[in-house]
Formats: sequence, structure tokens, C-alpha cells
Amino acid sequence: MSIRVLLIDEHEEARAALTERLARDDGIEIAGTVAGPAEAAATLRQDGADLVLLDIPASDGSGPDALRELRRVTQAPIVVLITMITPALWAQAKAAGASDYLLKHIDSARLRREIRRMAKQYAQSPQAS
Repeated sequence: MSIRVLLIDEHEEARAALTERLARDDGIEIAGTVAGPAEAAATLRQDGADLVLLDIPASDGSGPDALRELRRVTQAPIVVLITMITPALWAQAKAAGASDYLLKHIDSARLRREIRRMAKQYAQSPQAS
């Protein structure tokens, strides 16, 4: 059974690159690629996903709002994809509904392993919102 992943990134090129990186794993299926949380919420309501991968720009402060919007429509793990993380930023993200985070510079093989690990972990122990 494939892990259905919804990719959220405001940059079309980044979504295409992530799709290509994840497509190399037969166990991962792209449930959709969208630019922002509003589109993601619609996709999640219609099609669902096993895991949400959300790109958050560290500098613009929009991450917590995006996470809260997504958490209102899904119990799936929301994994933040970010350039850098600080304890304060992670605390904010976690309080807003993030399940975990990955750094953007992660190599493709590890990215796929981490997605499989997180999907399994959260399937066994569902996160309460």
C-alpha cells in the first residue's frame, strides 16, 4: 500500500522537484501538489492524504497560520519542510499543528526513508489536534 503525500510549496519548480524526488519510491504516491494551504485544504477534503509535506519559508511568519488551517481539515501528519529550524520556531510550529520537520537540504533517499518512517509512526499513534 502506498503512502499518499500531499506536497505544499508556493514555488511550482520546487513542487516539481519534490514530486520527482518522491516518485523514485514505489511506496510513495503523490496525492497532489498545491501552492498554499487553501488549495491544500480543498484537496484534503476531497481526496485526503496519509501525510502532508508543507514548505514553510522561515522568514515570513506565515507558517503557524498555514499549519492551523491545515490541522482544521486533517488528522494526517503535517511535516514541515524548512531551510533552518530553531527551538522557538519548532515550538511555534508544533503548537500550530506540525507533527515533525525535515530540513530542505535532506538528500532524496533519506527524504523518502523519513516519509515512510513518519507515515508508519503516525499511523500507529495518531496525533490528536
